[in-house]
Amino acid sequence: MCTNKGLRQRCIMAPLLFNLYINDLPGLMKDTMVHMPMILNTYCNSLLSADDMILLSYTQIGLRRLLRRFSSYCQDNSLIISKSKSKIMVFGRNHQRHRWQLDGEPIEQVNSFVYLGVTFSKTGSWAYHHQRSSFRAKAHLNLLLKLKKHSYPRSLVLLIKVYKAEVTTMLLYGAEI
Repeated sequence: MCTNKGLRQRCIMAPLLFNLYINDLPGLMKDTMVHMPMILNTYCNSLLSADDMILLSYTQIGLRRLLRRFSSYCQDNSLIISKSKSKIMVFGRNHQRHRWQLDGEPIEQVNSFVYLGVTFSKTGSWAYHHQRSSFRAKAHLNLLLKLKKHSYPRSLVLLIKVYKAEVTTMLLYGAEI
C-alpha cells in the first residue's frame, strides 16, 4: 500500500512533529472533574513522552472521564490508540479490581508497569524496579566477565570504564524518583 502521509520509522523529526500535532491535548484534558493529582505545585492529569502518554487521576470516576475524553480526542484527530499496549494501574493497598474499557474494548489492570525504563508498582514500592535493574546489571556484568576471561579487552582500565558506563548507570537509572 502506498501512502503520502506520515513519517518514516525512527525519523528524528517524529517526536517534535507529534508534540506539535497534539499540542492542544493537555489543555483539553484539564478539568477539575477528573480529580488530578498535584505534582510540584501543579495539577497534572497526564504525562507525555514522545508518543507515550500516562493519564493520572485520584479517582476511578476521574480516570474514566479522562479515558473518554482522550478517546474522543484521538477519534477527532485521526489518532489510533494501541489498546494492546494500554494498561491501567491503580496505586494503593486497595486490592479491588475494576473493569476498564476503552472504545468498548477491555483494558488490563496491572500490578506493575514499566514506563521510560522505570518499573512502577501499585503499592508504591521500588522493589520491582530495583529487582529488574539488578537483574539487567548482573547480566551485563557477567558478559563483561566473560569478555575479560577471553582476554578482551586486554586492558583492565578499559573494562572498568565499560563497567561504570553500563552497569553503574543501569543501577542508578530512576534513582532521582
